[in-house]
Amino acid sequence: MVTAERLPSRLLLSAQSVDFHSLLQRLARRYGAPEIPPALSAAAAIALADREEARVAHTGGRPAISREIVDLIIHGPRINASRAAAVLNLQYRPLEETLVAFETWARRMGARPPSPTLDPNDPSDTR
Repeated sequence: MVTAERLPSRLLLSAQSVDFHSLLQRLARRYGAPEIPPALSAAAAIALADREEARVAHTGGRPAISREIVDLIIHGPRINASRAAAVLNLQYRPLEETLVAFETWARRMGARPPSPTLDPNDPSDTR
C-alpha cells in the first residue's frame, strides 16, 4: 500500500498515455476524415520542414510545418502518466467515453453541428 511517507516527491498527472499518431488515426476514422498517412521518419520530417521554410523565405507566408515544431516533436519530452497511475491507483476513463462526452457538450454549446444521421432518441449516439 502507498502511504504519504512512500509517495514520490513528483508525479506527472495527465490523461492516458497515448501515441499521438495513433490518436490522429482513430479520430480520422471516427469523424470520417481522410486517412492519416504513415508517420514520417525524423529525417523526413526535418527535410520537409527545411523545404517549407526555404519556400516561404522566397514567397512569404507561413510554412506548412516549421523546423521548430518538428524539433519539438522529435526531441520534446514524452508524456507518460503510467507511474502516477500505478502509484496512486488511478484508472482513467476510456478515451471513447471522453470523446462521446466532448461531442455531447460541443453539440449542446453549438460548437459542433448535429449529425444528419443522429438518432434523437439515443442519447449515446453522438456521431
